[in-house]
Amino acid sequence: FKGGITEKRFRKDDTGIYSVSQYLGRLSDELSPETADDPYLKQLYSILISLPSADKARLIADGAFFRYDGTLLSKETVDAVYGDKLYAGVSGLETQSKCPYSYYLGYILGLKERTEYEFTAFDRGNYFHKALEEIFDNIIKDGIDISELTVEQIGQIEAAALIKARKELETLDFSETGKGKYLLGRWERMIKKAVLAIMIQFAEGKYVPEKVEFNFDFKDAPSLRVELSCGKEMLLRGKVDRVDVYEVDDNVFVRIVDYKTSGHDIKEKEIESGLKLQLLEYMNAVTDIFRINNPDKNIRKGAALYFDFSDKYEKSDGEAADISNLYKPTGYSVENTGGSDNLPKSSILSPARFSELCQKTAEKIKEIGEDIASGKISKAPFVSGSGDACTYCPFRNSCGFDADLSGYGFRRIK
Repeated sequence: FKGGITEKRFRKDDTGIYSVSQYLGRLSDELSPETADDPYLKQLYSILISLPSADKARLIADGAFFRYDGTLLSKETVDAVYGDKLYAGVSGLETQSKCPYSYYLGYILGLKERTEYEFTAFDRGNYFHKALEEIFDNIIKDGIDISELTVEQIGQIEAAALIKARKELETLDFSETGKGKYLLGRWERMIKKAVLAIMIQFAEGKYVPEKVEFNFDFKDAPSLRVELSCGKEMLLRGKVDRVDVYEVDDNVFVRIVDYKTSGHDIKEKEIESGLKLQLLEYMNAVTDIFRINNPDKNIRKGAALYFDFSDKYEKSDGEAADISNLYKPTGYSVENTGGSDNLPKSSILSPARFSELCQKTAEKIKEIGEDIASGKISKAPFVSGSGDACTYCPFRNSCGFDADLSGYGFRRIK
């Protein structure tokens, strides 16, 4: 540099003198992997690290050449966390697929959002699930033929179930507030329409409800025990909202239904990416369990469905035909298995094709288990047509992911 270095300042040219802080700013603005060989920046950096500003200059250089290369837990840490058994739920494995770092923070470190005492969508979902559980649990226990029920009888069953479901809210001190009374009234209208739609679907088909809120784990179903290449075993658990069956001769077709308070569907690309695994893995598990418990029967996969009773259905006018059209389930069904599922043709599959998707699900689950067991906790969120994994992630403001920095980036469904 012309003029060399002076006390705390050095000359850039014959017309101006810059302070050290100004040159640090210039270095910060211009230094990058692309400009690493620029002779001016090299000389500027060599001068700055010879001054008291050395630490700041090194930080600037570290930031300029930073590249995120993913994160792996050491084998020793993985062994300390899991031992030789990796216990997991399928929803957790979907989180690992969406973003390994989110799984690490939530499922390994056990971090949670601070509890806020307000009524949430989660509480609403619990209320809906509890009401439907009570309704169909009573139908199953009492051996009620749904096709013979009158509208008045359905209303009586609903009323009794809603009383029990309301008790779930008592600890929240919510139901007596003005807002609480309004929301409860609204939700109960939604539940009544959802139940009417479900009753119509049962009446039009051949399935009957068999189980509600059906819990199971690796002790019940072989498909929930996954041997990993590292020698560990992944042990899964789950719960299905409702299991229906259709019996003809020695065949028992099994249909599982997952209740949702928002729109859900499932596509093969989402299975292959690990984003939608729960529905078909539960299909594998439930049919395993039914085969074990009914060795004299031919247990067959029938359908795996989402039933959505989200807010938009409150706008229906209450007519049975209107409600039946609005409450179309989504998912997959095997052709000619006694259901009236109102699915599009692309979702009606041959038995072989349905089994193929279930097998793909099992294979993807093992692949995710291998990733977890290898210590993979990289910040690598998925983005799809419905949004990215960061949108509703509870850790989005603290994880440090930045798509503008080298090495970071969203993964996309291929």
